[in-house]
Amino acid sequence: MKEFLYKAFPGLRPTHELVKRNQAMFARLDQDYDLSEYGFVVVDTELTGLNPRRNEIVSIGAVRIKGMQVDPGETFYSLVRPDGDMPKNSTLIHRITPESVREAPTLDEVLPKFLQFVNGALFVGHHVGLDIAFLNRAVRSTLGGSLKTPCIDTLRLAQVLEAELWENYYD
Repeated sequence: MKEFLYKAFPGLRPTHELVKRNQAMFARLDQDYDLSEYGFVVVDTELTGLNPRRNEIVSIGAVRIKGMQVDPGETFYSLVRPDGDMPKNSTLIHRITPESVREAPTLDEVLPKFLQFVNGALFVGHHVGLDIAFLNRAVRSTLGGSLKTPCIDTLRLAQVLEAELWENYYD
């Protein structure tokens, strides 16, 4: 009965200790620090669609950045078994089939391991807002609360760089 209530009303779920630690860690983020002082985790999710209210996560991958370099020895990857069906269109995009996630762990199993892996690092990703929207929905429904992790969006950085290059081209 509790699980039904938690699924129907995620706000009732007690906040998991990993989520509390994340919220406390980033409540006092100092933006005056040099970026090289922070740890980073490049995050990517694969999804059944683009709507965080209807669609689900089918995989989570991450790699740690240390000293502004990728650390290939520190990676996280897990397939995730979705609650619902996987649309064919999503399989065409990410090549994750319904058969490959049939025996995969659920978000309840994967999210605590993922949060332990990221352990206070800032998130980096291409269009990372979409990843965070899905992750926060999943964290709220399975662990209570939401992540307060600051994010750096490489899509936005590329747009700024492109605009600057065009501006300098005409100067």
